[in-house]
Amino acid sequence: MSQIKEMERRHFISNSSKAFLLASAGAGLAGSCSQGTNEKPGKTARGPVKHPGYPMAITMWDFSWLERRWSGAGYEDWDLALNELAERGYNCLRIDAFPHLIAADPDKEWWLDPHWDNMLWGSPALNRVRVQPELNQFIKKCAERNIRVAL
Repeated sequence: MSQIKEMERRHFISNSSKAFLLASAGAGLAGSCSQGTNEKPGKTARGPVKHPGYPMAITMWDFSWLERRWSGAGYEDWDLALNELAERGYNCLRIDAFPHLIAADPDKEWWLDPHWDNMLWGSPALNRVRVQPELNQFIKKCAERNIRVAL
């Protein structure tokens, strides 16, 4: 039994890592990760990871970037939301990349149960999401505005 769980864990970790690398590379941000090389942490295939040289103002959108996409939810127009974010001085954004869904099937549409009924986080109703290609598209839009993405 423990061998099966260990194999499942390894499969999940392997697929999640691959998905992250693909998402980063797809948005032209591959320099921020190791790209599967055997180099030491803090280095990439392109050289050392460098601090941008200016303060990072981070906000957390967590899962809302993907879950709150209906009209009036605030994240339905990524261009508008990211432009407003940049206007407020933010240059770094933390999101949930849904690695467990990517590992299972990145292109599948998933139905997410509501878990929030008293806050504006996530979805208060049954919600349908698809992680790919949306994740790559979102990261690309962030890169176009020089907004770094923390997954």
